[in-house]
Amino acid sequence: MGKTKTLAGAILAIATLTATGCSGGGAPSTEMAEAPADPGEATGSITVLTQRTDLVQSGAMDAYAAEFNKVYPKIKVKFEGLTDYEGEVKIRMNTEDYGDVLMIPASVSKNDYPKFFAPLGTSIKMADKYRFSDKSAVDSKVYGIAQFGTANGFVYNKALWKKAGVTAWPTTPDEFLTGLEAIRTRTGATPYYTNFKDGWPLVQWTTNVGSVTCDENATNKLAGPVSPWKEGS
Repeated sequence: MGKTKTLAGAILAIATLTATGCSGGGAPSTEMAEAPADPGEATGSITVLTQRTDLVQSGAMDAYAAEFNKVYPKIKVKFEGLTDYEGEVKIRMNTEDYGDVLMIPASVSKNDYPKFFAPLGTSIKMADKYRFSDKSAVDSKVYGIAQFGTANGFVYNKALWKKAGVTAWPTTPDEFLTGLEAIRTRTGATPYYTNFKDGWPLVQWTTNVGSVTCDENATNKLAGPVSPWKEGS
């Protein structure tokens, strides 16, 4: 179900990731979400779905709405916090009741964005203002705005490694572990830290293969004729 241009414009101004454009995977939305010429005259209400139930309960989201209403005073904003965001939204997207602004569920294929969401602008225009907008672009139209961007990698204390007597960068797992042990015994510092309660930090060791040496093909080389799992390889 398409939104009016006035309401779509109000949605664009507050969009965390995307605005709904049609219902239940119907015909692709073609109406661009354009901001109204006079924000003060835009009227209506929008429902924002969010996984940040803590911010809804603390009143932080109300503060965001208050800032939004300084520009769009006649638009009523309602935040709906969902504990099982991915599960609930995936089901609701089979109906017309999945809010007006929402974070794009991971279960929605990128090519299906036009079936559920209104385009926020062209790829060229959006790239001038928003980073990573190409990640949600389909046929040169952008359907979502990134909430944040991350840079993966490792941070190490050069001075601490030097104090432990390690001046050459480790090139093997054994050298790395030996260096960590030297830090522990010679400096008393904690040699390695990660938020171990979560599982995702463990994948950084494979995700960042080749980062230190700037080798884009490092992962591909692991599938070469020499097995990386054999001793001495």
